[in-house]
Amino acid sequence: MIEETYKIVSTNNKKLFFFQSIGTIGVISKAVVFQEFKGKINLAFGDLKDGNIDDKSISGNQDISKVLSTVAKCVYEFLKAYPDSIIIIKPVDEKRRQFYNLIIKRRIDEIKQNFQIWGIFEGQIEDYNPGKQYDAFEIKQLSKTEKE
Repeated sequence: MIEETYKIVSTNNKKLFFFQSIGTIGVISKAVVFQEFKGKINLAFGDLKDGNIDDKSISGNQDISKVLSTVAKCVYEFLKAYPDSIIIIKPVDEKRRQFYNLIIKRRIDEIKQNFQIWGIFEGQIEDYNPGKQYDAFEIKQLSKTEKE
């Protein structure tokens, strides 16, 4: 699932990552943060503005594939440090909800090689079904024995 990525820099605890998007409108600083939320880990990412992550910003830098691959790389790095974590991916708006559903559906075979994935619809968690549009997702890294 990881294609070409940007170089990432992380904090020592591997819960905060930084990278720069380089595209048609220039260089945009980005951040990915993993925050505890109800016993799970919420993944948030977006443009870095005044020391805060703007997860509603639409950069328009024409490098979305490379940005998403970089975010995926951050997930792998985080899970090296916290392998039993369940990561929540919750889009902040309808446009992103549709986009995340599309990306996950297209990449589900690759995702399932390394992760167990669930969809959340109207507050209910279920095994991921590519025929449904989910409000959010949860992923957990497969153990070595589950991959075999």
